[in-house]
Formats: sequence, C-alpha cells, structure tokens
Amino acid sequence: LGVAQVGREDSFFELGGHSLLALRLMERIRQIGHAAPVRTLFEHPTLAAFAHGLTETAPSSSIPLDGELQLALDPAQMACIERAVPGGGTNIADIYPLSPLQEGMLFHHRLQTQGDTYVTPLGLSFASLDQLERFVAHLNFLIERHDTLRTAVLWEGLPEPLQVVLHQARLPLEWLELPETVDAAEALAAHVHPTCFRLDVRVAPMLRAIAARDARNDRWLLQIPSHHMALDNVSLGLILEEITALAAGDATGLLPSIPYRRHV
Repeated sequence: LGVAQVGREDSFFELGGHSLLALRLMERIRQIGHAAPVRTLFEHPTLAAFAHGLTETAPSSSIPLDGELQLALDPAQMACIERAVPGGGTNIADIYPLSPLQEGMLFHHRLQTQGDTYVTPLGLSFASLDQLERFVAHLNFLIERHDTLRTAVLWEGLPEPLQVVLHQARLPLEWLELPETVDAAEALAAHVHPTCFRLDVRVAPMLRAIAARDARNDRWLLQIPSHHMALDNVSLGLILEEITALAAGDATGLLPSIPYRRHV
C-alpha cells in the first residue's frame, strides 16, 4: 500500500487498496501457505478481521451436500468429481444440481458438435494494454466474489449433471495473433461466434478472455465469450457495473453476492 504503518483496525481499501493490489496481496499470501479467496479481503477489509478471516475461509474437503437438495453421491462418484477439479477436493466449495433451464442448455451443448447456441460474446475496446489488463484483473476479482463465475458443470460418471463451485478459479488472458492487414474487430468477433466457438463447461469459469491488438486503429480489443448457464445479458450488465465501480476505487460499495444455490 506504500504507507509507513498499518494498524490492526485500518481498512485495506481506505488506505488506498484496490482490486489489482488485492490480487497481488492474495498471491503473496498464497506464497506463504495461506489458501484463501480474495473475497476474504473484501468481506474483512481491516487487518485484524482479515487475519481472523483467513482461518475461517481456509478451503477444506468438507462439501456441503445438504439434505435440502438431496444429493446422493457414493464415494466413487465423489472421487470422479474430485479428479475433474483442479486441486481436487480441497478446491470444491459446493455441489448442487442444475436448474431446469440449465438442463436444457446442457442438452443443446452436448448435442452440438460445432459451436454452441448458448455462447454469448461480449466485445470491448481499450485505448491501452494497461486498461485491458486492469479490466481482466477486475473481472478476476468478481470471479472470486460470485459463485456462478467459479462453477463448472460435470456429468461424466455421475447419475445426473451437477454444478460444482470451486474455491478458486482464475480467468487467464488469451491472445489471438492477427495480421495487420485484417480487420481485427471482425476477426476477433468471428473467432468467438456461437456458430463455431465452444466453451468447455466442465472447466470453471464458464467464460474466456481473448484479446487482440488492433494496430490499424491503435487500440486493444477484448472478447469475453460466456456460457448462458453461468451468465445472461442482465448479469453481464451487472458485472460491467461492478467493474466500473472497482475501476473508480469503490469496492466497498458493491452489493453482497447471493449464492446461486438459493435459486436452484
């Protein structure tokens, strides 16, 4: 934070912290052996509360298979899920069934062999590479906040398709190399068009960040294709609103995140 001293009751965000610094802080904490999501810092921004929160939010292999959703998984099926998740059982935060609408989307996803009807592209333009990278960092901050953005859909070896919420799921920035002679915006949009682009919904998050340099127009382009099982137009708009708030340094003004399991 660049300050001389931090007191026990000082707030990370009031001292000038923002989402980029939050991600950097959590990475340093992981390097010294504490595995915790960045939302721990968001929910406990003072030093004392954050230190206490680290012990409360440490991932465990205890999955809340509560009676309300009636999940009957035998050890072999649980082992199948754990093998499919990066980090295994300690990276599983929750497991619950699909909603009826999601079941229909998964049916079409598995039926199609090329493209995916329920992929939604979102094209953005930035004046600089730094702006683009900051946007992706803010998006990763929101992935930590919202369980739907840390969710994968699994069905292989299971009695029914399930959505598995991870403790941690990162969105890497991918690059599409384009010749300067092509229209970069058109080429990037064509690359993620639902008629040809597929997302592996078994991998969280169910979205991608694909960038390209538009040298002809001196700008940087980003496409964020997402699957409708995780996001729709309304939630995409809310995410853009939250990123705008983060970019303005207003992380403390974000509304609480509601777990999707409550809807299911």
